[in-house]
Amino acid sequence: MSETDDLCYCKVCSQGWQGATLGEPCPTNDGGVLISLADFQAYPHASQLGRIVGGRFPLVGVLGEGGFGAVYKAIQQPVGRPVALKLIASDIDDPNLPARFAQEARVVAGLKDSSIVTLYDYGSEPDGTLFMVFELIEGLLLNKVLPRGTGWPAERAVRLMLQVLNGLGEAHQKGLVHRDLKPENIMVLGGRAGGDVAKVLDFGIAKVVGCDDEGLRTREGIVLGTPRYMSPEQSQDLPLDGRSDLYSLGVILYEMVVGRPPFTEGAAIEILMAHISTPPPTIPRELGVPAAIEGVIMHALSKKPESRYADAAAMAGALEAALAGKIEPPSDVSSTLVDGGPSPVSSPGLLPGPVKLPATVALDEEGPRGPVMRPSSGPVEVPLVTPSGSVDQVTDQTPNFADVPLISGNQKGGSGKKLAMLIAAGVLAVAIGLGVWAFADGGEPERTRAPVKVRIGN
Repeated sequence: MSETDDLCYCKVCSQGWQGATLGEPCPTNDGGVLISLADFQAYPHASQLGRIVGGRFPLVGVLGEGGFGAVYKAIQQPVGRPVALKLIASDIDDPNLPARFAQEARVVAGLKDSSIVTLYDYGSEPDGTLFMVFELIEGLLLNKVLPRGTGWPAERAVRLMLQVLNGLGEAHQKGLVHRDLKPENIMVLGGRAGGDVAKVLDFGIAKVVGCDDEGLRTREGIVLGTPRYMSPEQSQDLPLDGRSDLYSLGVILYEMVVGRPPFTEGAAIEILMAHISTPPPTIPRELGVPAAIEGVIMHALSKKPESRYADAAAMAGALEAALAGKIEPPSDVSSTLVDGGPSPVSSPGLLPGPVKLPATVALDEEGPRGPVMRPSSGPVEVPLVTPSGSVDQVTDQTPNFADVPLISGNQKGGSGKKLAMLIAAGVLAVAIGLGVWAFADGGEPERTRAPVKVRIGN
């Protein structure tokens, strides 16, 4: 811990204070609030630090930054409870954004399962800025917990996944599809009995399916997700339901027991095509994963949605039975595998002829100031493997990023205005993200003496 980690700072008087409390008014009564000095120095572009949102949420620290907004640590006043607050920029030219934002916020607020981060509040500021307030939790993201190159014991992986499935089952029943499930969006906490506790984060690109009011729907033609974990239908901008999330969970569970996702090589476009047309590799026998559990994973990774489990409850039931040794692997599992399986073209879900992916592709590249949007210059057409094993010409105009979220949209023209509209539509999705990407501080220490002014700098 650095010497500034326990110091507070006031942006109005530019003074540091030791022994003070985050979120409280500055002792000089200059109208400022005390924020984290360490975060103020680490995030010089987080201009909203010190802002009081909704009249009662002073922003005192930074939890994460994104392309369309940031997640701040805030203090809920007057109770003094630390929370995570997602702040959405107000410079988006989309008159329907507030209505869609409120619609999805109400759905998220209705989720009660303990594996989903709780939404406390949401609203808008006079300048049009939107915000959502979530519980601030302690834990590690799953991608930080998994050992590199090696997986977890199958039982531990399955028990954590069962919790995730319980939460998603509730969300799917309410018509909410996550659309970006990945290890970075699952937080692992230590349970009281020593087991793992899962928390699903970032419904940031969720979409309410089946809304009657077309005006409240997220604009069509937007594909969002992370290539390594995207379902085949999501990659092709096809209609989605909860089974798309089940595919992503199959990828995550595969990674949890193997130590890597099934498809990792190549650019983002190559990974997307692998999900569409290539059977997943078999799980190495030396890892000791029971055949029944492998069968459940491969069933979840079926290329066609109708070939997967019907819903989260069905997949959870299959995992529980496999864990108890009560089921054998499905007889058709080998047809989805590489070793001994048929030609990829005969695998479930493959479409004849070339697959046209959305014309505009933008990748979020994590930089020092958050994701950078990079549009492509034209259509991306990629082929399927033919029965003879030949491959047609591939036109790939996508930057070579395999690990970053992908946003794409179908456009008939290449105008900047059209692209701006697509990005604006995607902002709503990011707006409701449970973007809790950092850990709670465990509460502020009790104030036992008067704050002491500290010199900052030379």
